[in-house]
Order: sequence, then C-alpha cells, then structure tokens
Amino acid sequence: MKEIVEHVVWSKETKRAYKMDWNSWEQWAVEQGVEALPADSRDLIKYARMLSESGMTFVSLQRRIVVIGRAHELAKEPNNPIKKDLFRRTMMELRFTAAEKNNRKIPIIDEELKAIIDNIGHDNIATETRDKAIILLLHATQ
Repeated sequence: MKEIVEHVVWSKETKRAYKMDWNSWEQWAVEQGVEALPADSRDLIKYARMLSESGMTFVSLQRRIVVIGRAHELAKEPNNPIKKDLFRRTMMELRFTAAEKNNRKIPIIDEELKAIIDNIGHDNIATETRDKAIILLLHATQ
C-alpha cells in the first residue's frame, strides 16, 4: 500500500492520513494473523466493530474503511471487502448505533422520502398536497 500511495496524486496531508489509516489496519491484521491485502470482509467487520467499540467516531471509522477499500482498488484486487453485502449492512448498523449513542437523528435518504410521499393519500387533494409540501419543505431545510 505504501508504494501505491506514493504514486497517486493526493495532497501531502491526504497521503499522511491514508498511510496512518492503512498502517492501523495492517497492524491489526498482523496481530490477528489475517491478510491485510486482500482482506476478508469478515475480518474487516471485526476491525470495524473493534474501532466502533473503542469510541472512534463513525466519520473516522468510515475514512479508515474507505482507505482499505481504495487500497484494494489500487492493487486491482477483484474482491473488494467493502463492497460485500454483509459488510455494508454491518456499516449501516454501526452508523445507526453511533447516531443513537450521540442522540443524533439519522437523515432520511431519498428512497425513504419518496416512499413517505407516495404513501400520503387523502380524500381531499388540498390536504394531501399540503401534507406532501410540509414534508418536502422540512426535509429540504434540514
């Protein structure tokens, strides 16, 4: 990974942060006796859970995961662990857990908003239009 990072056009600070993130993953993998590259998604799940449980913010955790995924792309590894469904579901779970821990609200994603709007129905078209407008306006101002 170190050789790959040196040849990619990133700022000096980005390279430093990516190297630090990669070194953390690589050290954990060595300690666990697993491969850092190519990584198994189950090992990456254990790593992500460990970071989350240690108190790392979800944003920092996500950056570390992105670095590992990017390393797999740059190394032209065909099976990128961050693209596996089980891993994606785990990250979603960790995201919700972090939000609950910080008492933050999870924003509605576009698909959820569309489903909410599509399910609003009233006998009165004016009431229906008003309710849809209120929800869209509230969403737009978050």
